[in-house]
Amino acid sequence: MRAAGVIAELEKEIGKTIITSNQALCWHALRLSGCQHIVPGRGRLFEATL
Repeated sequence: MRAAGVIAELEKEIGKTIITSNQALCWHALRLSGCQHIVPGRGRLFEATL
């Protein structure tokens, strides 16, 4: 996830949610495994609760 470190910063800069394919796959795998934790600093997707 090469872009993971800059997603949150870019979201602040452009005011829109950014979702990469690798980020979506990682988020989905975490949710399928039962992990519901918020991961700060990795973009809005990882800060959202279900």
